[in-house]
Amino acid sequence: MKKHGIRKDIIRFITYIMKKIKMPDTLDLHGYNCEEALIEIDRFINGAIMNKIDFIKIIHGKGTGKLKEAVHEYLKNSDLVIDFETNFPFDCFGTTSAALIKI
Repeated sequence: MKKHGIRKDIIRFITYIMKKIKMPDTLDLHGYNCEEALIEIDRFINGAIMNKIDFIKIIHGKGTGKLKEAVHEYLKNSDLVIDFETNFPFDCFGTTSAALIKI
């Protein structure tokens, strides 16, 4: 009787490829509104943790400051974020760095 599912050789290949593909540690939110940005941040943080990335950078830009506020509020309330800070003196570029939990 044949089992259903993914063959072991395919799983090994996918695992090999995923290890070779390095997830970026920076998320650029230029062009996103606050709602879209928060969805992307959630996906990005979960992906970073799964890929054992401890520190990330989020580029939110300067603009009106609404996106920065939304990003900071999200990071402040996230159980996956240990700490975060605005990148001074690099704040002129509108970036925030965050330390993530380790699993």
